[in-house]
Amino acid sequence: MLLVEPDQQLLTFADLDISAGLRQNIAALGHRTATLVQTASLPALLAGEDVVAKARTGTGKTLAFLIPTIERLMISEAASPDQIRALVLSPTRELAAQIAEAAESLVAGSPIRVVCVFGGTSMTKDRRLLAGRVDLLVATPGRLWDHMENERLTPRLRTLQTLILDEGDRLLDQGFSKQIGDIVRCLPPKRQSLCFSATMPPELSSVLGRALRPGHRVIDCVGSAAQSETASLVSQQVFCAEMSAVPGIAAVVVREELKAAAGRGKVVVFCPTANQAQFVSELFDTMGVRNAPLHSRKSQAYRTRVSNEFRDQKQGVLVASDVAARGVDYPDVSLVVQMGAPDTREQYVHRTGRTGRAGKTGKALLLLNDWEERATMKMLAGLPIEKRRTSGADAAAQQEACEAAGRVDEDCRAKAYQAWLGYYNQKMRIFGWDKAALVATANEFALGALALPEVPTLEAKTIKKN
Repeated sequence: MLLVEPDQQLLTFADLDISAGLRQNIAALGHRTATLVQTASLPALLAGEDVVAKARTGTGKTLAFLIPTIERLMISEAASPDQIRALVLSPTRELAAQIAEAAESLVAGSPIRVVCVFGGTSMTKDRRLLAGRVDLLVATPGRLWDHMENERLTPRLRTLQTLILDEGDRLLDQGFSKQIGDIVRCLPPKRQSLCFSATMPPELSSVLGRALRPGHRVIDCVGSAAQSETASLVSQQVFCAEMSAVPGIAAVVVREELKAAAGRGKVVVFCPTANQAQFVSELFDTMGVRNAPLHSRKSQAYRTRVSNEFRDQKQGVLVASDVAARGVDYPDVSLVVQMGAPDTREQYVHRTGRTGRAGKTGKALLLLNDWEERATMKMLAGLPIEKRRTSGADAAAQQEACEAAGRVDEDCRAKAYQAWLGYYNQKMRIFGWDKAALVATANEFALGALALPEVPTLEAKTIKKN
């Protein structure tokens, strides 16, 4: 394994032995000097080696795997016109679309054709996209396997040159391990395979053992120190409060950030579930904090539009479930707020990684219900997280938020209650709860933070789950 030192001398893209057209496109995008992960991995990748690269989000992993892949496409010929020559597997639709967009910029002026397919869109539209020449295919594993099983796409992958697993750990989080294994078994053994990931959990090893050749190169641009798990330029704080106070404090913190940023602040607020994200978004609206909700209950067309708009904005607020937590690069995010305990240490790291990217500073605030503090901070032990001090504004925020919550659509609040109950039902052991404690705390959430006039009646399917 190659452990890359932070002070390693960086390459310039002009130093690379690549096609003139590709070099010009890289320059047109404004890239001059390679990042650390690009410097460490590009020579081996351009030489055709299989590589596993560990690097934090926001460090240039996408260009690191696209440049050698596109260079190989530019200098080689397809075995036949209908053959797909390079495949990128991405864990989320948003990240897949972003990779395809970056690839389109790098192949500008060349005959190379990039196609992107993912779930939530029309299979008929996919068929039109996949018709004819496809040099580089970017896909989510589930949608790709649908096409391989039902649309006879498999023969077009039999002379594949390059396989890329992007965000390898997240691919496992999304439950794609079996599908990736099925896909890999249909690919030719003679190919270059790459995996880029922010973390390397043990379960990823079995997937890599099937996908990459023995003796593949491992490049670590992170190291093992706990402080290396999150970007060193991110100031991290935690604040614990009564459950009814948390939404209001979040709104006040976001308002303060936007005011201080003077038109150039971008904030991402993460919520545990889609329905809670929708409630927080509507609560923010009633408190005068303009924002856009982004979660799995929104259509793919909406999610794509909102993601693109937020990426291009100089100032804005995104209230999201974990659909936006990984991979997607939103430039210039100055603050990340996480409401409620993260599921895992890795999830906290990945959410925090939305800020402090590309050498810029950022802030991250973890807002916990007071009963979440002990277990959560034990899970995050060793990370450079400081306690945020309380202020008079925090107390005022609680009152303001309670009044504002009453103006949010009642159906939205009822769904947030059901989502809360389902989410924390999975975490009872962590907090030492029994069913009675869970229901009592949920009811407190309904009547307090959600300002509901009474505890909602649960749907039958929710009762069965719990």
